Amino acid sequence: MKSVKKAETLARDLKDRLQFRGFTITESRDGDGFPILSTDKLLTISIRAVDMVSKDIFGNSSFAFTPHIATISYASTSTPTVANILAATLEVGKMGMKIVLTETVAPSSQEFEFDVIWPTKGM
Repeated sequence: MKSVKKAETLARDLKDRLQFRGFTITESRDGDGFPILSTDKLLTISIRAVDMVSKDIFGNSSFAFTPHIATISYASTSTPTVANILAATLEVGKMGMKIVLTETVAPSSQEFEFDVIWPTKGM
């Protein structure tokens, strides 16, 4: 079982950050209730929790605190500028989510994954 509460909070924070950078954001939801942010700069950002399949010792499903993935996609017919992709990627990366960059229209589009690891004081 997954909760959409953290994804909603991340989407709300990301929307504020992108609006500060000059993006116009439209919100929607996917079939499972996870948020999707669409920008005027031809980008779509969907935020989902990583699937966690495990049971507790009694066999009950549990709510897990799992990492989230932000998929930044764009239509291959109308490619946004590199500056817009980088601005969105930078803001998502600051939030500590795994980033997947992909095309929406192409059936065999390549996915580029970026896993953000922030150093701590102990490193």
